[in-house]
Amino acid sequence: TVWSLTSLPDWSEKYDITVYQVGWRLGGKGASGRNPEHGQRVEEHGLHVWGGFYDNAFQIMRDCYAELNRHDGKIRDFKDAFKQHNNVLITEHIKGKWENWFIEYPSNSDEPGNATDSPSIWAYIEMLLEAIHMIFKASPLSRDLGSQPGEFSSIWETLTGGDHHPEITPETPKLRSFPKTLLDISMGALLEAAHQFAGWLGMDAAQHYRTDQLRVVRLLEQAFKTLDDAYGDVLDDDPNARHLYLIMDTSLAIVRGLIMDGVVLRGWDAIDIWNWPDWMRRWGASEYSLQSVMFHGIFDYIFGYPKGDTSFPRAGAGAAIHGMMRLSFAYKGSLFWEMQAGMGDIVFAPMYEVLKRRGVKFEFFHKISNLGLNADADGIERIEVDVQATLKHSDYDPLVDVKGVPSWPSYPLYDQLVQGEQLKAAGTNLESSWDPWQPVEKKTLVLGEDFDEVVLGISIGAFPYVCPELIDASPRFKRMVYGIKTAQTQAVQLWLDAPREEIGAPTPPVVATGFVDPINTWADMSYIIDVEDWGEDTPKFLGYFCGPMEQVQPIPPFSDHGFPERERQRVVDMARDWFASNTGAMWPGATSRSNPSALNLELLHGEGTGEERFLSQYFRANYEPTERYVLSVPGSTALRMKANGSRYTNLYLAGDWTYTAFPAGCIECAVMSGMHAAEAISGQRLRIACRAY
Repeated sequence: TVWSLTSLPDWSEKYDITVYQVGWRLGGKGASGRNPEHGQRVEEHGLHVWGGFYDNAFQIMRDCYAELNRHDGKIRDFKDAFKQHNNVLITEHIKGKWENWFIEYPSNSDEPGNATDSPSIWAYIEMLLEAIHMIFKASPLSRDLGSQPGEFSSIWETLTGGDHHPEITPETPKLRSFPKTLLDISMGALLEAAHQFAGWLGMDAAQHYRTDQLRVVRLLEQAFKTLDDAYGDVLDDDPNARHLYLIMDTSLAIVRGLIMDGVVLRGWDAIDIWNWPDWMRRWGASEYSLQSVMFHGIFDYIFGYPKGDTSFPRAGAGAAIHGMMRLSFAYKGSLFWEMQAGMGDIVFAPMYEVLKRRGVKFEFFHKISNLGLNADADGIERIEVDVQATLKHSDYDPLVDVKGVPSWPSYPLYDQLVQGEQLKAAGTNLESSWDPWQPVEKKTLVLGEDFDEVVLGISIGAFPYVCPELIDASPRFKRMVYGIKTAQTQAVQLWLDAPREEIGAPTPPVVATGFVDPINTWADMSYIIDVEDWGEDTPKFLGYFCGPMEQVQPIPPFSDHGFPERERQRVVDMARDWFASNTGAMWPGATSRSNPSALNLELLHGEGTGEERFLSQYFRANYEPTERYVLSVPGSTALRMKANGSRYTNLYLAGDWTYTAFPAGCIECAVMSGMHAAEAISGQRLRIACRAY
């Protein structure tokens, strides 16, 4: 929001902007820190990669680095900050064993951040059909099920009434007579016809005849039936057949449902009341597919487990399918882009530096405790703030230099704080609501004196604690706060003294998902070691792990000061058991001869015994109200308010919990929301890719 407002040419004549921030760093769930006691290692909330479709987020980062204009250091410009990544590993559990399914997505020449119009839903269907056809042609199964001469041209004439197709010439062979049914047509010809005919209809579904849309479904149904008849009984024994079956079965249910439920005309939100697996089951997806890694991996990617219960996946059908389509078919350059240092270093430090240079004020160590309404309960009149520490000087300088990269430290810079020695001695965590540290001052910001308009950019998990007056005064606000669900997550980072080849990690490096719960997602992040500062004793491999964390019931009150350490210890204990059982299936060379399943703790980077090395790694429980992951559970899209829809006259909303064209827990949704808030404040329409309003 602040970036967009201060990018307007006359912003300084209209606005005086102050950002109030709890603790010592910016970034929220995306904040990261550097730990000087462990080689200035990067410590994250979890595993972060950016989707190639994040056009709005990437545009801001491109503009930010251009304005920052760094001339030295390891991260000088956008091309230093983000690198392409296309290699995904899905791990399947088949007949009691783990099998690796490697997928390499093709790169393209597009650049992320160059905003384009969002594809129509029918365009996504056409791209999905094209992808299925290409996957089939690359599969060994195409040797037996591929097209026969004359089949496609005969289907095309029947579908279009003889309309011209560029690949059909007078010399193209045709079947002597088109069969009354499609039973005798090969799978390859059916898939090609479905793809080509969907494109021939045009991208505006409102201009189609419904019977033509149903013809696409019929072609896809028969193609899948051909595959099922030939290989349905041997799926667990033939990975090529299994993978094609899962892709075909899932795609058929999606295409059939999007057409039959009228989503192609009514939009994604029309089916968001459905839980995605239930909607897929309704439109014919098999239980084999619904229980497969195809679904498991997607729910892992979105942490789609309320209260961390992996047996209870929940996601609105519209949000889930839209997200899959955008991730798979709307990416620019690569499927993923990896930040070449911590997210705080790559995203929030540069933004802070530029915004500070522009004239934005930052008040660190200011924790919002309450938003107070006026007498009419229609606007914000006061903001109550807990000041957590007193600055020795007029301004706090929050960044440290690590090998030429301005970075946020994992702890406050105590030498700049009057209470610094006390905070350090007490091990105080100023980002935790459960910490016993008391504010050094209580401050009240007053309407007309300290502020006119308010942007509420705090994550929705904290609203019951900072917005009780707003919740009580507005039934709709209350429904949003309690209807949008969040989930607790956990993260583990391991540094090893053995290289990738020695431990048996995949080459090239991968982002992997669908593995053993609860830390079911991991990635080879060894490139990050280059921006850490270990001196001569440098690790050779770095793995990040993350996943849902089952929630303690009930969540204790903030007066239970031991809760944070108990939660961290839960992560440590879980990780110890997890790596003792599952390392061999992931990194076979990182185990020992005596136990081929367990991680050899002596390979971990650090001093002392294996157990001591293990305890020196990074473990994190994201239990704080502001750190919990925002979910897109069924029915929640309708509960999300727009940035300008709080109903309070001077309050604007910004975060991945608001309503946008892509209502999901991700940086792109947060950026879109912030841009909408800036539009509402300024009255100026901004260039937002994939806008909803």
